[in-house]
Amino acid sequence: MSSAFTPISFHSSSTDLAKTLDADLYAEDIKFAIICDTNTLASCLPKIAESKVVQQAELIGIEPGEASKSIEIAVQIWETLQEHQFQKSDVLLSLGGGVVCDLGGFVAATFKRGMRFRHIPTSYLAMVDASVGGKQGINLGGAKNQIGVIQPQEKTYICNQFLATLPQRDLVSGFAETIKHGLIAQPKLWYAATEKLDELMSTEWIKQSVEVKQAIVNIDPFEKGERKKLNFGHTIGHAIEAAHEGELLHGEAVAWGMVLEVFISHEKLGFPQQDFEILHQLIIENFSKPSIEIAKIEEYINHDKKNNQEGLINFTLLEKVGEAIIDQQLTKKEVTKYLKLYLAKYG
Repeated sequence: MSSAFTPISFHSSSTDLAKTLDADLYAEDIKFAIICDTNTLASCLPKIAESKVVQQAELIGIEPGEASKSIEIAVQIWETLQEHQFQKSDVLLSLGGGVVCDLGGFVAATFKRGMRFRHIPTSYLAMVDASVGGKQGINLGGAKNQIGVIQPQEKTYICNQFLATLPQRDLVSGFAETIKHGLIAQPKLWYAATEKLDELMSTEWIKQSVEVKQAIVNIDPFEKGERKKLNFGHTIGHAIEAAHEGELLHGEAVAWGMVLEVFISHEKLGFPQQDFEILHQLIIENFSKPSIEIAKIEEYINHDKKNNQEGLINFTLLEKVGEAIIDQQLTKKEVTKYLKLYLAKYG
């Protein structure tokens, strides 16, 4: 599968991926760097060690987790690239989950005003979300993705063999984005999730999830309209994630962000109650429920980068499964009202 925005190749084995990397990239006159965290360094890099690109690459390791998605770590990587005399024509590969892809893409897109870079996502979440669409960024003061660029990588390589290296919690966390893709644009994906969530790990379902995001991004790469649909679940989800200060995985926070935003959709746009209850039960069964502290959510939601100058909170909401409505602006009082109503009904 390819796209005018970011070509994506799917691989049935890590051996096939290693061969494709060499066929695509290997040349005597360019250098390679690979950014990975300590987990992917130990469990994923050895799977593609036969690649000449990998064998010649400068390895740049970071600690796992959102704390590494910071300007301080970005500076350290820029300095490493400069120390080893990397040029714009050289290639940085991000081998890892969402944090590694976001950070690696941001570092490459800004080093010397843009060096070549590609993503090799190793988590389900990164495969269907972070490595697709060209958003590269870092966090600031606990707020998600406040600093960044929209700069498409040259290519993304997806190999679901890497998923076998993940703890179950990380794997399930990634399913949240595929559930989102189904809810906003592809009812077939949504119904597959409600029937048997773990089947979404297959290459076919990963492809379908990626295709939803790619189709939206190709229409609107710089988020002027259509791409805002992909923000569904993230306005409240990011606030929940920030409020829990690293205790939640991104997908876990987004899963509960979707629950609350579908609840708002029901109250405000008439989203069917039955479908809300199905989503609610699906998330309850598969994602531990975090504490929902309204004061903390209000604090972090104020920093959401989608907000406008009038202080309104900008949401993507749903009229029904497969129909997302962008630019739904709520006052802070309305958001608080709906959160209190949800907690009164569901605890």
